[in-house]
Amino acid sequence: MRQVLVRYKVKAARASENETFVRGVFEQLVRASPPGLRYRTLMLEDGVSFVHIFEADADGNPLADLSAFKAFTAEIGQRCDEPPVSTAFTQIGAYGTGAADRPRLDRSPMVIPLEILGIPQSNFVRAVRMACEEKALPYDLKPLMPHTPEVLAIHPLGKVPVLRHGDVAIAETRAIIGYLDATFPQTPVIPKAPDAAARTEQWISMITTSIDRALVRDYALAYFLPTGPDGAPDRQAIEAALPELQAKIDVLDAAVSGSDCLVDDTFTFADMNLMPILHVMLLLPESTAMMAKAKALTAYYERHATRPSFRNTAPPAN
Repeated sequence: MRQVLVRYKVKAARASENETFVRGVFEQLVRASPPGLRYRTLMLEDGVSFVHIFEADADGNPLADLSAFKAFTAEIGQRCDEPPVSTAFTQIGAYGTGAADRPRLDRSPMVIPLEILGIPQSNFVRAVRMACEEKALPYDLKPLMPHTPEVLAIHPLGKVPVLRHGDVAIAETRAIIGYLDATFPQTPVIPKAPDAAARTEQWISMITTSIDRALVRDYALAYFLPTGPDGAPDRQAIEAALPELQAKIDVLDAAVSGSDCLVDDTFTFADMNLMPILHVMLLLPESTAMMAKAKALTAYYERHATRPSFRNTAPPAN
């Protein structure tokens, strides 16, 4: 029998990312059910120290064959302040641990599936999906356009995303996030500390109103929903949007020039709101040129674009 304990400490800004990777491993373990394996992962009270307890009846490591485990270990060194240290151990005794003989996740709150309604190209739909990914919440995406009957049944203005969870139906992005954090408090995307929560809410408000308006509604949609002659982009509308576009990119560049995230070094829903917008900016010529000059903002985007929650929610290319 092999018995190994692994302990390490991650950077605070990457703790939720590490937890998401770990949950992915357990999700795949539930499906694969390798025999003779007992595996547990603990996150200590500091929120950044992790302990993995591995026991296998035979030689070898069944985890090594799992794609989720490969993804978890691929960049573990980059996520860590203190690298993993492995120690073999011998169990002297145990009591009440039979439930650990079969890997599983506590899915009691998830008996009823989450369903997100909205087109994957929407930056707000993607932000909610990212929150579910960060919280390791399984969900189904139903790609519906705004103002369709199912959407209107939940949102009287026909906007997306909307959420269905059994008999519960929620409209508006921020209300959905409040419901998710209250119902599934693990890995909150709005911080618990009052000052951090308030600063996160500040950024959510600014992104949802001023930044989304300048970057997406006034600028990007002039390309994606062209109204010019012969279906061409409206150059007059694009040119008119550029001064405010530059001003908002300057604000964002300054905001992340001294930290990993919008709120200190914690990846919050404010960042999940912003990242899909920046993705759109890098698809268009004027905003791409502005981003190239915004060094801190570009570094911020590149850093968080590696997160599984961002990669897993990428909209279709066309």
